[in-house]
Amino acid sequence: MRKRRILPVLLLALLLTPLVPAEGDGATLLGRWTLSEQYYEDGRHDFHEGDDALTVTFRKEGNALAGTVSWGAHTVRWPAYPTPRGPAVLESQQVEAAADLRTATARLRVAPPEGDDTVLLVEERWELGEDGRLVCTVAIRFERQGEERGGFRWTRIFEREGRR
Repeated sequence: MRKRRILPVLLLALLLTPLVPAEGDGATLLGRWTLSEQYYEDGRHDFHEGDDALTVTFRKEGNALAGTVSWGAHTVRWPAYPTPRGPAVLESQQVEAAADLRTATARLRVAPPEGDDTVLLVEERWELGEDGRLVCTVAIRFERQGEERGGFRWTRIFEREGRR
């Protein structure tokens, strides 16, 4: 008699369990990624140097996507704008992630360095490729005195750590 009550309870518990991707699940952005390639605009020249050790780690924090970015001696909360001297100061940031955690977009407003009046408007689009690699398309626009002054794009390709 007792077994008959347990089975329906177990089935109900299984049905009510949210389908949340696990950390490092191969079908999501979650996990640790290492930069393997970088291309400007047309994609004809990979300017990634082997010593450009840039990693990003994504994780779930409540209902939000969170993470860290590491390069050189720096590890900071994602999203961030890495520079050779450390993370740039962000005036604002906005992050949106798809419910399936296969894509995310981060929009940053990067404060100008001392002595400059050019603000960087950065949009990062992260997407898990069918080949299992993570593609980050970065669009940067320059803003000076409230007016846009051009910009450029580049693409970064990341490999999931442990898959190289």
